[in-house]
This record gives sequence, C-alpha cells and structure tokens, in this order.
Amino acid sequence: MNKTRTLLTCLAATLLLSVILSTGINRLLAPSSKVHFIDLEKVYKEFKMKGDMEKEAEGLLKERQLLLDSLATDLQSREQVIKSGASPAEKAGFERDKAEYFRKQEYFQNSGQQIIQEFNKKLWAEIQKQAEGFARENGIKMILGKGSDQAFVYGSEKLDCTLTFIEYLNKEYAGKKK
Repeated sequence: MNKTRTLLTCLAATLLLSVILSTGINRLLAPSSKVHFIDLEKVYKEFKMKGDMEKEAEGLLKERQLLLDSLATDLQSREQVIKSGASPAEKAGFERDKAEYFRKQEYFQNSGQQIIQEFNKKLWAEIQKQAEGFARENGIKMILGKGSDQAFVYGSEKLDCTLTFIEYLNKEYAGKKK
C-alpha cells in the first residue's frame, strides 16, 4: 500500500511537473506574449527628442544663413564700388572675399547634410537603447520594426506596442533632460 501511494505521488508529481514545464515552454515560445512590434515611422515622428534636435539644428542653420546674408550684402555693396573704379588691390581683395563667401556657402551646405545624418544617427541610437530597456521591463523577447522600408509588413494589433513604447520613450527622454 505504501509503495502504491509513493508510486501515485511520484506519478502525480511527474504529471504536475510536466504540465508546469509544458506551460512554461509554451509561454516562452508563444509569439503573442514575447514578440511585439513598433511602427518605426510613428515612433520617429512622435519622439520628443526629434523636435528638440530639429529646433537646435534650425537655430544653427539660421545663424549660418544670417552670416551668409551679411557677407552677400557686403559683397554687393563693394561690387558697386569696384565697378565704378577701384584700385587693383581693392579688386583683388573683393575677389578673395567673394571666393571665401562661396567656400563658406558650399561648406555650410555640405556640413548641413552631415548635421542631419548625425542627428538621425543619434536619434535612432537613442530609440534602440530605449527599446532594449522597454523590452526588458515588459518581458518582451523581441521587438520588430514595422515601416515602409522594412521586410515586416503585418502584425496583429494585439502585438502592436507602438503607443506604449512612445510613452515610455518620451518619459525616459524627459527624465534625461532634467
């Protein structure tokens, strides 16, 4: 009788352990609980850091444009003097300053593109970093990115964590700004 009871207890414990392990493995592998996606275009548009960086870039570009405008105005007024008769030294100085103006204009255009590239690199790096923290905090094993240039084209709305992620992202960014 004790052997039967021990055998039944072992059998029940084994059955219970199998159910627990099976449930755990199914939960671990179930995509609906561990794999989510975010709409990358929406995240990019609604990330508050983007707005702050755009304001900073606009300020820099305005400063540069003001400098170029000032130089152009100066060159235009000097050009009138040169046309009415100027010394060879004044003409040479004018041509040198004109060439410098065009160099600055080209440099500002090229560096403006570089600023935008660095801006995007920094922005996406922050999104990536925060996505990792968001996934860890929410027990998510994988977050897929959905966007117009991505291979991922569909996901059930139940797996879409875009809005929750945007809230998290902006909250974390607001905390860093303080």
